[in-house]
Amino acid sequence: EYTDSIAKRAANAKKEIRILNTSTKNDVLRLLADRLLENTQNIILENKKDIEEGKKKSLSPALLDRLLLDEKRIESLSKSVIEIMNLPD
Repeated sequence: EYTDSIAKRAANAKKEIRILNTSTKNDVLRLLADRLLENTQNIILENKKDIEEGKKKSLSPALLDRLLLDEKRIESLSKSVIEIMNLPD
């Protein structure tokens, strides 16, 4: 239910983003990249809860590793957003 809600919101956002001009898209992506870095510690704390929940549900160690977020992975996500921002429309 929760993931379905996220997927629906993402699909709606995709439609809205398509009509934005390049400058506005880049502003949004820059803000996302910045906020990932600014909120790293909060993201890690919340991710730990998700990992614990995954362990309770017996998710595989490989899947848990893919879900795990640490400072290095969050920084990498932020850099990836910037790379996307720099791609031509």
